[in-house]
Amino acid sequence: MSFGDNLKRLRMAKGLSQQELGKIFGLSDRTIGHYEANKRFPKSAQLLMSMARYFEVPIDYLLDYEVPPTLSIEEFYDQARVHFSLATEKQQLAMFQTLTMIYYESWKKEKTDNS
Repeated sequence: MSFGDNLKRLRMAKGLSQQELGKIFGLSDRTIGHYEANKRFPKSAQLLMSMARYFEVPIDYLLDYEVPPTLSIEEFYDQARVHFSLATEKQQLAMFQTLTMIYYESWKKEKTDNS
């Protein structure tokens, strides 16, 4: 994922439009659109730090250095809903099957631990 992809994902997880996010940072919706399309990149380190603080993610995550954010359960659900809604039907099925497998394995482990 690129900076633009991460920015879009984070914006959508908060339920914001490009215009709303732009207002928060004093930017136009067009500028946010260019960032999300990876046509432009913030020129200011201060802006990047402000964005990372706003979204409560490490700046490395925003820049796509593979550092996962620390999310509350509610934030995780919100982001999962966004990713699921943007996925193709085939991707949605794969996500569902993976989550079902994780749940089943967790259930088996808990049952074994409690025996």
